[in-house]
Amino acid sequence: MSEQQRKRAAKKAITGNISTLNDALSSNEADFLAVVNACVECEIVNHGQRRAFLELCGKTLPARVQDFVTQITSVVGILPDYLDDFVLILFNTESLLTQNAAKEIAKKYGYNLPKYESAGGSVADSVGPAPKLLKYEPAGGSVPTVVSDSAVGPSPIHTTNAAGSAQSSSPQQEKEEVTSDAWGFGSKKEKKNDEEKAADDIVYKYKVNEKGERGVVLIINNVYFKEKDKADRESSNEDAKRLKELFDGLRYQVIVQEDLEAAEIKTKVSAIAAGVVTKKHDSFICCILSHGNPKGIEGVDGETATVPELANIVNSKECSALHGKPKIFFFQACRGTEVPEPSTADSSVPWPPKEEEMVADGIARALPPEADFLFGFSTSDGNVAARGVYTGSQYIKALCEFISKHSSRLSLYELLLLVNYKVSENPIDYKMSYKYHQMPEIRSTLRGKFYFKK
Repeated sequence: MSEQQRKRAAKKAITGNISTLNDALSSNEADFLAVVNACVECEIVNHGQRRAFLELCGKTLPARVQDFVTQITSVVGILPDYLDDFVLILFNTESLLTQNAAKEIAKKYGYNLPKYESAGGSVADSVGPAPKLLKYEPAGGSVPTVVSDSAVGPSPIHTTNAAGSAQSSSPQQEKEEVTSDAWGFGSKKEKKNDEEKAADDIVYKYKVNEKGERGVVLIINNVYFKEKDKADRESSNEDAKRLKELFDGLRYQVIVQEDLEAAEIKTKVSAIAAGVVTKKHDSFICCILSHGNPKGIEGVDGETATVPELANIVNSKECSALHGKPKIFFFQACRGTEVPEPSTADSSVPWPPKEEEMVADGIARALPPEADFLFGFSTSDGNVAARGVYTGSQYIKALCEFISKHSSRLSLYELLLLVNYKVSENPIDYKMSYKYHQMPEIRSTLRGKFYFKK
């Protein structure tokens, strides 16, 4: 099944059961909120969208359910892997109607659900005993709590026992844990049609190390600034932690540096690219988390290291081991002070960098000096880049999430398209009368596809 076929099938699995799903979720407010909260934890919907599904928005429950199902249909039609999480969330509810809706959606998608034991003490209806519940654990590891809109605290989820009397159960109660593989989603290797195979054969792919160390990742995390008008960036430590864990798992040598001045940023990039990267490595990645301005990245001294300066460093003859290999930069930094209400077109960062003679051991192929670069910016030119006060930035979160989940199947450029989509769809409260939608940007002179491949 091709990627387009998967998207259509995932969307059809929801739309083909839309009445069943609407009826199931409209039957109980607490069950519906449990599903919504779990989808937020799983990042299928965001916090801004969640508010539109709450009772406080003034709409009736059926109307809110309809809006919710429409949103889910849109998401799985673009990112079909999320259908797996959504079905598991539905099946984890206490409602037989919602569990049956999960079964129908899974069957429509083309997978049979596993057999489950009967849950002791559950009421049996016309379709037989209720299946044993699964334990749903979001990325954070804890089961989401259903919170009421009043001040009395979490709302218990009510079930009915065999005698017909009501009983309360906590979302944290012990349940059987089943991984998503039990559903079969993503476990079957997709077969590409002849046209897709031909396209893959045409596009150049960078050579990657199947075994051993892939390359070097330099993470520069600027937290504490010397200038009084520059706020410290303590939550950036969360971003640095996510990046280190990600690239450690992808067989990269990870080097973390903190609180560097602009000159030190350039010196450190040069030292790592020239002195640590070897011919055996297949790529070099530099992640810089700092304040920024339209000219480039700011050091803790308030001075600026520009993007062309950094590109020139890794393109120099001292870094000949990187000739013909991907040189990747990720920037979590503002690129101006604008917070545009509509999306704005970006202007160009000065490019190409100053030409340098490329020298490698032996005879090297002649390549343009600007070849094999990829720059991932957290925001468009001239605009601010938002960062949570405690949890870090949504750009780095999305970057780590999609590389971790899909790196074996999608190229880096395709992964960044997913990041762009997710970040741009998430509205941000940023001291404005309107919601700010941050738009990341990709600048690439890669000549082919680059895969991380777990």
